[in-house]
Amino acid sequence: MQVVRWPTELTRLAALRREGIPCVLLVAPGVSVPELKGTGEDWIRVPVDPLELKARISSLRAKVGHCPQPLVDEDGILRFGSSLTPLTATETVVVRFLVERMSKVAGRQELAARLSSAHRSTSRNALDLHIMRLRRKLLSVGLSLETIHGRGYLLNRMDT
Repeated sequence: MQVVRWPTELTRLAALRREGIPCVLLVAPGVSVPELKGTGEDWIRVPVDPLELKARISSLRAKVGHCPQPLVDEDGILRFGSSLTPLTATETVVVRFLVERMSKVAGRQELAARLSSAHRSTSRNALDLHIMRLRRKLLSVGLSLETIHGRGYLLNRMDT
């Protein structure tokens, strides 16, 4: 759930929409209200009563409580179904990569390159340790991570 200032954070809103992250838009005075995209958005006019903002956020959370696809928000929280789990910065990079390739083999070398570009350790042992720790977190939200020997990793829902 993110709070976004409209229209000053239009670019940020577009990125959040692409990731399916629910948003409450704080609409500046005198600005027309933007078209809302789906049930994962609400708006409120600035100046904002903090209690009303809290109520809007709670209401929106109740509406979008179930996340049908795995999603890692900008705070590094993995959401899937009605579950969530916090991720470390390195785990966030790894899980975003795996989610992009959901139900497809994610190459180990590609993953190492992604970690390297994010300035994270890419040694074989470090990657193995991250994967081992991630498996437990993924299980807690209903996802499984399978090693495909010689190729990489496969992220799937537990029910498949």
